[in-house]
Amino acid sequence: MILEANRVSQYFTQGETRIEALKDVTFQIKKKENLSIVGPSGSGKTTLLSLLAGLDRPSEGEIKINGTSLGELSEQELTMFRGQNIGIVFQQFHLMPHLTALENVSLPLEIAGVDQVKERAREFLHFVGLEQRINHFPNQLSGGENQRVAIARASVLRPQLLLADEPSGNLDTQTGSRIMDLLFQMAQDSEMTLVLVTHDLNLAKRCDKELHLVGGKVQ
Repeated sequence: MILEANRVSQYFTQGETRIEALKDVTFQIKKKENLSIVGPSGSGKTTLLSLLAGLDRPSEGEIKINGTSLGELSEQELTMFRGQNIGIVFQQFHLMPHLTALENVSLPLEIAGVDQVKERAREFLHFVGLEQRINHFPNQLSGGENQRVAIARASVLRPQLLLADEPSGNLDTQTGSRIMDLLFQMAQDSEMTLVLVTHDLNLAKRCDKELHLVGGKVQ
């Protein structure tokens, strides 16, 4: 299994009140399978994705990626593991505003210390159709173009796990549809496992498996 979640729970406290964002979430997916996480607003979708990415740690339970338990890693080890194994596409893009498209996509390659950084970054920008925009900054690109840069950046190291949080949520319907086609194609071509948070049930059905959350629990 590429990804396993075993009885994962996440609690927050407000004063003396304990809020259960997730409760006993358990699932697993195989390599190269696609999983959609769906549910109403406030159901815990983004919270779960943050835990799968290792950006937060669960209050209870265990998450394994390729057999490695994230909870057993130190913060430094977790950062290194995430960089080597996980790509993340955010709804808000989260590009570096002072860097060009080429520099944004080059960044994870430089951190990983790989060879031929610019060539590999250009290859992925070409794949997402932005070979003519590599020297443009995020404020010079449309929303759809920024999301394509974000997809290229998340995929350029060919991580085993690609996590996407409502990647078409800020885009118009037509642009969003093209972005999602691109995301599925990128995952297939690079043999990545895609985990997609979405409110679009039709989009969710494109995945091999669906995980429905309601009130932080799997339905």
